[in-house]
Amino acid sequence: MDSRQRRDFNEDDISFLQNYANLLAAAIERFQVEEELKDAAHQSSILLGELQHRVRNMLLNVRTLARRTAKASASLDEFAEAFDARLLALARTQELLTQGSAVSVRLEDTLRQELKAHGADHGTRVLLSGPDLRLSPKTAQALGMAFHELATNASKHGALRQDKAQLKVSWRTVSGEQGEEVLIVWREVGVPIETPPTRRGFGAETIERSLPYMLGADVRVEYHSDGVECTIRFSVAGSGVSTDEEAGD
Repeated sequence: MDSRQRRDFNEDDISFLQNYANLLAAAIERFQVEEELKDAAHQSSILLGELQHRVRNMLLNVRTLARRTAKASASLDEFAEAFDARLLALARTQELLTQGSAVSVRLEDTLRQELKAHGADHGTRVLLSGPDLRLSPKTAQALGMAFHELATNASKHGALRQDKAQLKVSWRTVSGEQGEEVLIVWREVGVPIETPPTRRGFGAETIERSLPYMLGADVRVEYHSDGVECTIRFSVAGSGVSTDEEAGD
């Protein structure tokens, strides 16, 4: 085959070359299969590690929820009701994460699912606005719980309870001390507030303490005369937030 001199190939030569080509093709195919199996085994190992990490974090979250809910509850019935609602909120976020690639979830979907659970995911009373931002699993879980507590409070005492009130939630990216940051503004209007509440329950603790711990977020809750306003601000880089286009890439 490498000869520089012209020659004729007889039937024996052609048969030999065909057999040699078949052996070479089989060897190449086997090599490719082995490489694919190695890659699959490596990927399975990565997925198993990620699953173990997710399960461990979920169990820790459930344990924390149980302890803090029990501490803030006046009775067993109150504990059972609040704990069940918070478990469902965690489950809803997990359901979003298991759809598609499970690598990230849209901020708007995380917000809408909690509003929908309280019967207020659309309509003139609820206004949502913001770009397509995708959240890492950790950030989605943290914000999912925060949205749950805000929606629960709004359905019991705020804009989701009163017919003439309105809830406006907006989010965007801004420049800040930590570089590019996400700014979320939860604003309820049409809800008269004479004096701010003095009792700080689990919901307020989740928003004002857990988010700074989990996301390094700056959280501020203000009680205006016409309704509550909660602003959440955290680093894009530190929380694994990306645009919808970046996630697609």
